[in-house]
Amino acid sequence: MRIEQGIVTEDSPGMVLVEFSEDRGCSSCASAKLCPFCATSGRNSIWIDNTIGAQKGDAVNFIIEEKNVVMASAFIYLLPTMLLIGGSALGHIAASALELNKDLSAGIGGITGLFIFVVIIKTTSTGLFNKRRIFQPVLVSDDDSQKLSQQ
Repeated sequence: MRIEQGIVTEDSPGMVLVEFSEDRGCSSCASAKLCPFCATSGRNSIWIDNTIGAQKGDAVNFIIEEKNVVMASAFIYLLPTMLLIGGSALGHIAASALELNKDLSAGIGGITGLFIFVVIIKTTSTGLFNKRRIFQPVLVSDDDSQKLSQQ
């Protein structure tokens, strides 16, 4: 669990926009350009549920769970790779059974696997990323952040 610091730049009912700096190791991360926490601008911002009653201009602490980062990475990188390879393998097997061109069938199977990934993203993203918010950071009070940093 990483505790990060930022400043609230906007607030809306139940949410705050927290701006934070990149000097937390994002520059050495291979996924920095794709990660919602680590853009290349030097200053980044993200909407977070306002669980502590923060207001515009407040300095806040938030937690990023490493397991959530790993789960999101697996979802974004591992799942499409598995579907691409699986689709290609199934296309190749089907071509052997039906006496078709194996390369063409493997390519079509791979593209179909990636299409399935896009369908999965479209159908689950609203519920998975917005309603449950399992991949989002969580605001913590100063007392809680001090307790967590001592652990």
